[in-house]
Amino acid sequence: MLSVCLCIAGVYVGNQLTVTSLNMSREAGDQLRPVVCEQRVLTQPDGSATFSQGQSSVIAAVYGPTAVRPARERADRATVEVVFKPKVGVGGCSARGVEQVIRGLCESVILTSLHPRTAFTVVVQEMHSDGALLACCINAVCAALLDACAPMNFPFAAVACIVDANGLVTVDPDKELELSSISSATFVFDAEDQNVLATSTAGCMSDETLQTCIAACQQASKSVFALYRQICTKRAAVL
Repeated sequence: MLSVCLCIAGVYVGNQLTVTSLNMSREAGDQLRPVVCEQRVLTQPDGSATFSQGQSSVIAAVYGPTAVRPARERADRATVEVVFKPKVGVGGCSARGVEQVIRGLCESVILTSLHPRTAFTVVVQEMHSDGALLACCINAVCAALLDACAPMNFPFAAVACIVDANGLVTVDPDKELELSSISSATFVFDAEDQNVLATSTAGCMSDETLQTCIAACQQASKSVFALYRQICTKRAAVL
């Protein structure tokens, strides 16, 4: 599945419960900025997580499977609803685009056929934006789904990159680099074969540059998947 859409971000707020947190640093051979992920940060949702990449930070909450409104009920599978909330104000077209990307991912990854006539609701709230916000939101959603033990085909990870005026590719850019770039892209990969599940692009780039971006982001996504595994291992040890 290949989705194309422009980005910006969102999340949810609540009380903190037991936190499972791990950090990864760019200095440790990683192409990403320092990454922090915390699970089970809210008490009411079935699953929740915060995800930070550099200064960009979001929080995601997952509810479900729960009862669904009759108008949205599906006899053969669960309904997936996504709400994206910017840090300030009401979300516009860009927020609806983010919701569409996340909903498409969740519908393709969650085993919705196991829970017909129910709903999975995902709420994403932006805390701070300093570049690669769509990728941060998608990673937070995956961490929240893992925390909720939602049935999934596989976890997924998103990585953003930009291309500057000299044609150089930078993975996980901050806001300053994004503003000075001539094109940008966010790629989502599955954990099984690291195939591209979705992409969000802005600007123009050649086919060769596109393939370079995919390869760089694919390599960086391995660090996110490693972080998921470490978090789950640490949580299992506590339990």
